[in-house]
Amino acid sequence: MADQIERPHPSTAPSTSELNPEAASLARRGGGSRAYGPDSQIFVFGVHGTVNGPSNVAGLTNAVGNAYRQTGRYGEVLIDSSFSWEDNAQQLNGPSGHRKTAAGNMAGDLLSKLQEAYVYGAMDRTKPLVINVVGFSHGGNVAIQGADELAKGLVAMKERFGIPDIAIHLTTASTPAYNKPGNPENPDVAARLVKPTGIKFAHTAFSVRDDGVIDLAQGKPKFENKTTFNGSQLPSAYEGPTGTTTYAAKIANHGAPQDLPHYQQSIAGSMVQRFRDLAPPQQNRRAEMDDETPIGQRVRQVAEDNGGDRRLASAAVLALIDKPGFDPGTRVAIVEGTGGQKIATQGEGALSVNARIDMTMEESQLASILVEQMSRRNAGERLDAMSQAPEGVNPPVKNL
Repeated sequence: MADQIERPHPSTAPSTSELNPEAASLARRGGGSRAYGPDSQIFVFGVHGTVNGPSNVAGLTNAVGNAYRQTGRYGEVLIDSSFSWEDNAQQLNGPSGHRKTAAGNMAGDLLSKLQEAYVYGAMDRTKPLVINVVGFSHGGNVAIQGADELAKGLVAMKERFGIPDIAIHLTTASTPAYNKPGNPENPDVAARLVKPTGIKFAHTAFSVRDDGVIDLAQGKPKFENKTTFNGSQLPSAYEGPTGTTTYAAKIANHGAPQDLPHYQQSIAGSMVQRFRDLAPPQQNRRAEMDDETPIGQRVRQVAEDNGGDRRLASAAVLALIDKPGFDPGTRVAIVEGTGGQKIATQGEGALSVNARIDMTMEESQLASILVEQMSRRNAGERLDAMSQAPEGVNPPVKNL
């Protein structure tokens, strides 16, 4: 599937009555697949800043789209950064005038492209959908103001196409934050308007240290509200010769997130973890590992003994599972080695089993390997038991 959506002439979209009736009914109820899951489809949509054009935000939009791919927890990703609000992007645009008009245009353009993607088969209507609007500078405020209208359009689209679940995620970079309660560019206001529609809403914001443009716009570098997750503040890009940031450097800092690959990569790196955290709990756990099996019980026990850290527990059990003498039914402990490394141990004295814990793998990787190990053990036991059983007898095999 191409990253950029080609825009054929709009066409009348089929209603849910033209879909499989059971699937359409399930979609209306919001059951079945959930957004932020492995079968989700992601549509990342860029919104440029004041006196900029679409190319100005393309790199950042692509970086956020690639962050979804790097998690390994989502489905297809479509990226579009062709939207322009240049006619309204004068240097002194205002929240109730030009940016409000641009917000309506942004929502309309996104919905139009999304409809075309569904009509012409670029997106699968049976899968949940995450819309991520990436806004740079005042483009972020355009995205915030447009979230309400976008949500209303998505509700209609959900009904029309039978989409199981939809979420809106705003990602803003170098956006002046207006934290006054009731301000149309306060994400709390957007969240309150979106919530009654049933569309999920999230906001992640990034700022650059010593951003002079945000000062000129009489905004704050961070959002002070319940809705926003403030990503790590990015370092200054330009400094004066003595190490102090000059006024010109402060102005230049505003462009760093979308002009420099380093800033795009920094934002993308933070968003990878953000998207992992937003995935449903079952995606953050241990894949298909069953807590009721001896291995699953051991992982659960180790996690309970170590502050609920499931990744550490999985890594500890994985370190021991192939060691001679390991017993999946015996308690596993974690101790600190002489060099500060973590050691998984089981049993005492001559019967003890010890192994160094490798914490470099993601929890999903650990889970997959443990599940594979369990399957291999089951198959081995089954073959061994079959070789010893009388002909025609299928002996029970213990499930690890």
